[in-house]
Amino acid sequence: MARRAKGEGSVYQHRDGRWVGLLETEGKRKYVYGKTKTEARTELRKIVRDEDEGILITGRDQTFSQYLAAWLRNSVKPTVRVKTYESYECQVRVHITPELGKNRLRKLSAQHLQAFYALKLEEGLASSSVNRQHAIIHRALVLNPARPTHTT
Repeated sequence: MARRAKGEGSVYQHRDGRWVGLLETEGKRKYVYGKTKTEARTELRKIVRDEDEGILITGRDQTFSQYLAAWLRNSVKPTVRVKTYESYECQVRVHITPELGKNRLRKLSAQHLQAFYALKLEEGLASSSVNRQHAIIHRALVLNPARPTHTT
């Protein structure tokens, strides 16, 4: 039997009979569980594939602020021009994070976003600025961040 390559993770059986898949990335451990060894291995492959595609693995208690910081650093910075990155970072730092950053990523809802957009319009921001903030949030939450790299 061949050894696993680095970054493939490991699968083992827990005391209670469940199978556990373990992947360690950037010093953090991600566990997946399955009734069979095959299920655990399949879930583990999904995590490795998502990581290879640039999809961020979120922790249970990760805030939107933490997610956006990681998204900017890992997905945006390497794929866009410097001025575009600076524009995104400024919008996130000045407008998005102060209002939405404390929300848990898993609990962020459409109502939170709609209230945020309404607040920004009430504050007197131009609709084009609010649309830009919406586009940034949309890209962070919906679109696949793995894209071809632009040259600067």
